[in-house]
Amino acid sequence: MTTFGKVLLFLNVLAAAAVAYFATDNWAKRQSLNATGLRYAVTLKGLPTEPQAGQPEALTTAPADDETVAVRLPTGTGRTTEDVPFRLLKTHFAGADGKATFGSPIPPLSVKGEVVRVQKAVETHLTNLGNDPARLAWLCGTLEPTGAYTPGYLTLLADSYGERQVLRRLLTLPGVAAGGRDAEIAVNLAKARDILAKRFAAVTAAPSPKTADADAGALADAQKAVKAAELAALTAHQAEGQLRIELKADPENKMTAGKLATAVLETKDGRDKLTAAVDALEVALSDIGRGASRDDADRRRRALLLLAHLDPTDAPWQKRVMLLFGQPEYLRAQADRVEKLNSYPSLLDDERLAADARFFAEYEQMKQGAKDRDRYLERVKEELAEVQSQVDAAKKLLAQRQTYRDERAVVAKGFSDQVKSLADEQETVEGELFAIQLKVGRLLRENFDLEDRLLVAERQAVPPVGR
Repeated sequence: MTTFGKVLLFLNVLAAAAVAYFATDNWAKRQSLNATGLRYAVTLKGLPTEPQAGQPEALTTAPADDETVAVRLPTGTGRTTEDVPFRLLKTHFAGADGKATFGSPIPPLSVKGEVVRVQKAVETHLTNLGNDPARLAWLCGTLEPTGAYTPGYLTLLADSYGERQVLRRLLTLPGVAAGGRDAEIAVNLAKARDILAKRFAAVTAAPSPKTADADAGALADAQKAVKAAELAALTAHQAEGQLRIELKADPENKMTAGKLATAVLETKDGRDKLTAAVDALEVALSDIGRGASRDDADRRRRALLLLAHLDPTDAPWQKRVMLLFGQPEYLRAQADRVEKLNSYPSLLDDERLAADARFFAEYEQMKQGAKDRDRYLERVKEELAEVQSQVDAAKKLLAQRQTYRDERAVVAKGFSDQVKSLADEQETVEGELFAIQLKVGRLLRENFDLEDRLLVAERQAVPPVGR
């Protein structure tokens, strides 16, 4: 080969190397651009609701970065890709693991797969809480003796004020059921679990417009019944309170007493109807057979709220939820949630006003009762003062009688001593008198003997006359 040929060969090798370099660099840049465009599209539209047919719902272990995973993702060109390198998902969900309780270091493949995984994590978390009171508190919240209420997971998910009230009622434990407080907690926990299971069932099952519409209608009717029953019970309670006040002012008014007896029955009937209405709403909320979404959009909205409210304060978890559903859908669902919650303050105000009305009615009764008790207390005080005066006079008389008794005791003792002295003297005199009487008796006896001898002597000295 000539020198010129060698030069041409060298130049051809350099040209080929340059072409290979620029081709490789262009391919890498295209791959980077494609990945960036794909991630941008996924950020906007999120992951699919269902996994690909025949593919797992979620990854249980992390594959190698270069290994492809079957996931249908939207692209920036309006097409979809059926599989992507695991590296892309790993990079896209970086920093979106969430806490260990509900999160995962492995990226999700679909909305349903993530919901199924989270449902198992929730069941594990409930088991790890260790006791039923802690489980009920996590699901429904805590109710302090002061009335302060801390919402639980289900409370954050509540779609209506009535549902919130049902969940709050599950924390009210009167302790009158068979088995006591523990039995009531177990029953209420089972109801709360059913409500949670219905929410998961509505997301994991395929959409069913007919079932979803029937469920929405049943919930709406139950909530209307609760609202009407609350108003009726409040009206009856206020009427009863007013009649009690009137009867306190005029206890002998038989007409008012009759109205009050009727009002008491109406109040009881109103409370019974309110309890029955809340029970019906509770059944509707826990009816797992009616747990269904209307369409895919409704299904994704339910799933988004179900996951987002699981840990509202954890930023990595919220990032994971946002990337799973897409940023616009995440923001739209949260905005709709805020719009729905806007009615809560007015409902809370209505409840506060109703509570104020109940309080003032009961306060008037208690105030009137306090006045009556105050008057009764004054009468009792007067009677007590009179009795105390009598007791003081009795004590004074007792002291006088004790003094008189002591004086009489002294006099009696003097009389006793004197009588004893006189008795001793009398005994001495009687002894002497008895001795004298004995002496006189002997003298009389001697005198009688002398008289008898004298008589005998006279008879002997003078003979009888007439012989």
